[in-house]
Amino acid sequence: MAGNERMSAETAADRKLSCYRKLKSIIEAAEFLGEYAEIDAGAVKADLFEIRRSVMSLPPSPERLLLIQHYINGNTFEVCAELLGISRRSVFRMRKRALALYARSEEETEEKII
Repeated sequence: MAGNERMSAETAADRKLSCYRKLKSIIEAAEFLGEYAEIDAGAVKADLFEIRRSVMSLPPSPERLLLIQHYINGNTFEVCAELLGISRRSVFRMRKRALALYARSEEETEEKII
């Protein structure tokens, strides 16, 4: 059961981090549309900041670097593998560890708030 909970936490972390690029696209579209954009750019920017802050609050590690390069900077896994000096297969294993690290960090943050 703990394995399923961890898997769902990792999936949730992946979804949250994947939103970063989508939110960034929304901001770019709003800037292009100007006054015709009907979005709350401040709220979107706050969401972007929160995601970036949570990733940057992780301890320095290759896993954190992978999260930054892939989710924040938008690099492909192939580029990330090259930057990290590891194989593409190793990047996917590292991604799983990185998402678990991120999910644990988010859980700890929620526990502190409560």
